Amino acid sequence: MAAALPSVRRTSIRVAIAAAAVVAVVYFAVAVAVVLIVQRTLTDQIDQRITSSFGRIPGDDGHGGPGGYEPPPPDRFGGQPIILWRVESNGDVRTAPTNPALPASYQAVATPVSATIDDTELRLAGQQVGDDWIGVGQSLEPVSETRGTVILAELVIAPLLIGAVF
Repeated sequence: MAAALPSVRRTSIRVAIAAAAVVAVVYFAVAVAVVLIVQRTLTDQIDQRITSSFGRIPGDDGHGGPGGYEPPPPDRFGGQPIILWRVESNGDVRTAPTNPALPASYQAVATPVSATIDDTELRLAGQQVGDDWIGVGQSLEPVSETRGTVILAELVIAPLLIGAVF
Protein backbone atom coordinates (compact mmCIF):
# COMPACT_ATOMS: atom_id res chain seq x y z
CA MET A 1 0.00 0.00 0.00
CA ALA A 2 2.85 2.39 0.82
CA ALA A 3 4.37 1.86 -2.65
CA ALA A 4 1.08 2.90 -4.30
CA LEU A 5 1.07 6.37 -2.76
CA PRO A 6 4.14 7.73 -4.59
CA SER A 7 2.78 6.33 -7.83
CA VAL A 8 -0.61 8.09 -7.37
CA ARG A 9 1.11 11.33 -6.48
CA ARG A 10 3.42 11.09 -9.49
CA THR A 11 0.47 10.32 -11.79
CA SER A 12 -1.60 13.21 -10.45
CA ILE A 13 1.31 15.61 -10.99
CA ARG A 14 1.70 14.36 -14.54
CA VAL A 15 -2.01 14.85 -15.20
CA ALA A 16 -1.89 18.37 -13.73
CA ILE A 17 1.14 19.26 -15.86
CA ALA A 18 -0.48 17.84 -18.98
CA ALA A 19 -3.72 19.76 -18.28
CA ALA A 20 -1.78 22.98 -17.68
CA ALA A 21 0.14 22.43 -20.93
CA VAL A 22 -3.07 21.89 -22.90
CA VAL A 23 -4.61 25.03 -21.35
CA ALA A 24 -1.42 26.98 -22.15
CA VAL A 25 -1.48 25.90 -25.81
CA VAL A 26 -5.19 26.69 -26.18
CA TYR A 27 -4.74 30.02 -24.36
CA PHE A 28 -1.84 30.93 -26.65
CA ALA A 29 -3.93 30.17 -29.76
CA VAL A 30 -6.86 32.23 -28.45
CA ALA A 31 -4.55 35.07 -27.41
CA VAL A 32 -2.99 35.24 -30.88
CA ALA A 33 -6.46 35.17 -32.47
CA VAL A 34 -7.66 37.99 -30.21
CA VAL A 35 -4.67 40.18 -31.09
CA LEU A 36 -5.17 39.55 -34.81
CA ILE A 37 -8.92 40.24 -34.63
CA VAL A 38 -8.44 43.46 -32.64
CA GLN A 39 -5.70 44.66 -35.00
CA ARG A 40 -7.76 43.85 -38.12
CA THR A 41 -10.90 45.49 -36.71
CA LEU A 42 -9.10 48.69 -35.75
CA THR A 43 -7.29 48.82 -39.10
CA ASP A 44 -10.63 48.33 -40.91
CA GLN A 45 -12.07 51.25 -38.93
CA ILE A 46 -9.17 53.45 -40.03
CA ASP A 47 -9.65 52.27 -43.63
CA GLN A 48 -13.33 53.22 -43.48
CA ARG A 49 -12.45 56.57 -41.94
CA ILE A 50 -9.88 57.49 -44.59
CA THR A 51 -11.94 56.28 -47.55
CA SER A 52 -15.07 58.05 -46.31
CA SER A 53 -13.02 61.23 -45.79
CA PHE A 54 -12.96 61.84 -49.56
CA GLY A 55 -16.59 62.89 -49.26
CA ARG A 56 -15.65 65.47 -46.61
CA ILE A 57 -12.68 67.07 -48.42
CA PRO A 58 -13.50 70.70 -49.21
CA GLY A 59 -12.99 71.35 -52.93
CA ASP A 60 -10.49 73.54 -54.70
CA ASP A 61 -11.98 77.00 -54.27
CA GLY A 62 -8.67 78.85 -54.19
CA HIS A 63 -8.47 78.72 -50.40
CA GLY A 64 -7.38 76.27 -47.79
CA GLY A 65 -4.73 73.65 -47.46
CA PRO A 66 -2.27 72.23 -49.92
CA GLY A 67 -3.09 73.86 -53.18
CA GLY A 68 -6.70 74.66 -52.30
CA TYR A 69 -7.68 71.40 -50.61
CA GLU A 70 -8.04 71.05 -46.88
CA PRO A 71 -7.84 67.82 -44.96
CA PRO A 72 -11.26 66.86 -43.69
CA PRO A 73 -11.99 67.31 -40.02
CA PRO A 74 -11.96 64.22 -37.82
CA ASP A 75 -15.17 62.22 -38.21
CA ARG A 76 -15.86 62.58 -34.49
CA PHE A 77 -14.77 64.82 -31.64
CA GLY A 78 -11.32 63.78 -30.49
CA GLY A 79 -10.79 61.59 -33.56
CA GLN A 80 -7.43 61.15 -35.22
CA PRO A 81 -6.62 63.84 -37.78
CA ILE A 82 -6.50 62.95 -41.45
CA ILE A 83 -3.31 63.82 -43.35
CA LEU A 84 -3.80 65.05 -46.92
CA TRP A 85 -1.46 65.18 -49.91
CA ARG A 86 -2.32 66.69 -53.28
CA VAL A 87 -0.44 65.22 -56.23
CA GLU A 88 -0.86 67.64 -59.10
CA SER A 89 -1.04 66.51 -62.71
CA ASN A 90 2.56 67.70 -63.26
CA GLY A 91 3.77 65.46 -60.39
CA ASP A 92 4.24 68.17 -57.75
CA VAL A 93 3.11 67.07 -54.29
CA ARG A 94 1.59 69.65 -51.97
CA THR A 95 0.76 69.18 -48.32
CA ALA A 96 0.78 71.11 -45.06
CA PRO A 97 4.29 72.02 -43.88
CA THR A 98 3.86 69.85 -40.78
CA ASN A 99 3.10 66.72 -42.82
CA PRO A 100 5.78 64.32 -43.99
CA ALA A 101 6.65 64.19 -47.69
CA LEU A 102 4.72 61.54 -49.61
CA PRO A 103 7.17 59.05 -51.19
CA ALA A 104 6.77 58.53 -54.93
CA SER A 105 5.78 54.89 -54.40
CA TYR A 106 2.59 56.02 -52.63
CA GLN A 107 1.61 58.91 -54.92
CA ALA A 108 -0.93 56.85 -56.87
CA VAL A 109 -2.19 54.49 -54.17
CA ALA A 110 -5.94 53.89 -54.42
CA THR A 111 -7.09 51.25 -51.95
CA PRO A 112 -5.93 51.48 -48.33
CA VAL A 113 -2.39 50.26 -47.74
CA SER A 114 -0.01 50.34 -44.80
CA ALA A 115 3.05 52.51 -45.18
CA THR A 116 5.89 53.77 -43.05
CA ILE A 117 6.74 57.39 -43.73
CA ASP A 118 9.35 59.16 -41.59
CA ASP A 119 9.29 56.24 -39.11
CA THR A 120 5.51 56.60 -38.66
CA GLU A 121 3.13 53.79 -39.57
CA LEU A 122 0.17 55.07 -41.59
CA ARG A 123 -2.77 53.76 -43.58
CA LEU A 124 -2.98 55.52 -46.93
CA ALA A 125 -5.66 55.73 -49.63
CA GLY A 126 -6.06 57.92 -52.70
CA GLN A 127 -8.56 59.10 -55.25
CA GLN A 128 -8.60 61.17 -58.41
CA VAL A 129 -10.19 64.60 -57.87
CA GLY A 130 -10.32 66.62 -61.04
CA ASP A 131 -6.81 66.74 -62.51
CA ASP A 132 -5.20 65.98 -59.15
CA TRP A 133 -4.67 62.84 -57.14
CA ILE A 134 -5.62 63.30 -53.50
CA GLY A 135 -3.97 61.01 -50.99
CA VAL A 136 -5.12 60.77 -47.40
CA GLY A 137 -3.59 58.98 -44.46
CA GLN A 138 -4.04 58.33 -40.80
CA SER A 139 -1.63 57.13 -38.16
CA LEU A 140 -1.70 53.50 -37.04
CA GLU A 141 -0.45 54.55 -33.60
CA PRO A 142 -3.81 53.83 -31.90
CA VAL A 143 -3.74 50.31 -33.37
CA SER A 144 -0.21 49.73 -32.07
CA GLU A 145 -1.09 51.06 -28.62
CA THR A 146 -4.21 48.91 -28.37
CA ARG A 147 -2.32 45.83 -29.59
CA GLY A 148 0.29 46.43 -26.88
CA THR A 149 -2.38 46.79 -24.20
CA VAL A 150 -4.12 43.57 -25.28
CA ILE A 151 -0.83 41.65 -25.30
CA LEU A 152 0.07 42.99 -21.85
CA ALA A 153 -3.32 41.93 -20.48
CA GLU A 154 -2.90 38.48 -22.01
CA LEU A 155 0.56 38.12 -20.48
CA VAL A 156 -0.77 39.07 -17.05
CA ILE A 157 -3.73 36.68 -17.28
CA ALA A 158 -1.76 33.69 -18.66
CA PRO A 159 0.22 32.76 -15.52
CA LEU A 160 -2.86 33.21 -13.34
CA LEU A 161 -4.90 30.91 -15.56
CA ILE A 162 -2.21 28.27 -15.86
CA GLY A 163 -1.55 28.45 -12.12
CA ALA A 164 -5.24 27.97 -11.39
CA VAL A 165 -5.37 24.91 -13.65
CA PHE A 166 -2.23 23.41 -12.13
